[in-house]
Amino acid sequence: MLLLVFLALLGPAGCPRTEPLSRSSQDPLFHGADRYDFAIIIAAGTTECFWQFAHQNGKFFFNYEVQRATAIGNNRNILVTASDPSGFQLGTSQHVRGQINFLTKEKGFYQLCLNNQQNHLGFMQVYLNFGVYYEAFDADNKQPEERKELNDTLEAIGVSVK
Repeated sequence: MLLLVFLALLGPAGCPRTEPLSRSSQDPLFHGADRYDFAIIIAAGTTECFWQFAHQNGKFFFNYEVQRATAIGNNRNILVTASDPSGFQLGTSQHVRGQINFLTKEKGFYQLCLNNQQNHLGFMQVYLNFGVYYEAFDADNKQPEERKELNDTLEAIGVSVK
């Protein structure tokens, strides 16, 4: 019982608060990096789409690789597209593996689609790696003293630094 009273007294004061990294009250969303990597099964003759939110002036990357395909011809090519929030197609690829990279010119949800329409009899397992990052959080653009501190830290733990 005493422990419960003690925890109640701590309440929110004992928990750290997180705040958005944005300094503008008009733009309260977090800035940093957003990255996902996973594998998905795409059924025969279907299209799967994903949406990734990005702020303006981000660097968007989208990598994929067909890991497995089932069908008579075992064709592993898949049609992959990326579109901006207005629906304008920013990139397309139709290979076993590929990538689509672009700068985000507007804030909103970017659409990534994988089309398995050519394969009418079998599914595909596709590995995806996509996301967006912003220059302010890119290690290559850190101030010289921050880079030196990072390099010293990495060197101390035995990681090779270029």
